[in-house]
Amino acid sequence: APRPPPPPPPPPRYAAGVADLWNRCGPVDADPDVADYLCVRGLDPVAVAARDLARALPTDGPSPGWARCRGQTWAESGHRLLTPAYDASGALRAVRATRVRDGEGPKRLTPGGTSTSGLVLACPAARLLLSGQGSASRIAITEGETDFLTACLAWPDLAVFGIWSGAWTADLAARIPDGAAVLVATDHDPAGDAYAGQITRSLAGRCDVRRFRKATP
Repeated sequence: APRPPPPPPPPPRYAAGVADLWNRCGPVDADPDVADYLCVRGLDPVAVAARDLARALPTDGPSPGWARCRGQTWAESGHRLLTPAYDASGALRAVRATRVRDGEGPKRLTPGGTSTSGLVLACPAARLLLSGQGSASRIAITEGETDFLTACLAWPDLAVFGIWSGAWTADLAARIPDGAAVLVATDHDPAGDAYAGQITRSLAGRCDVRRFRKATP
């Protein structure tokens, strides 16, 4: 008989504060800086806000100790576009903060600089799929925040995931239903090719996996 799967890892030490910070954030279309950042990248802030795919970190209010960069809070460093990251059960575990203004330092941050391996971005339909409360026969897997948001708006009828290095795991693959049509829309570079190969192997024999070079056809 096969061995039972190992228990899930415990939540990261900062997980309890992630929901509090996420709940403090506002809609992206109501924040001029965040809205401009999205518009420059061809994304409609109103549409992003309507589906609650990302939120804007306010410029004031308390900030957890893990939401800092080089002695500044994320609000002070300009990392104010937040996208939520979920585990294989659909639980919110982290946020990824994108810098919305020019400046020095990393363009994207995670809580306390920790890894978000094993976590993914997920649209509402994808979150329901992870939690076991929904089903989807057409799925798209993209690379990075911008392509994830672009795919969510371009393909509203698909369950869309966003990944990065270390995000895709066997536990996530197991949540994809048998017979699903899966579009892998990673970048056409060594990293994107590696992600696509990993996803294809993890779903081999169960799903119809096809590759796109970009997040939109």
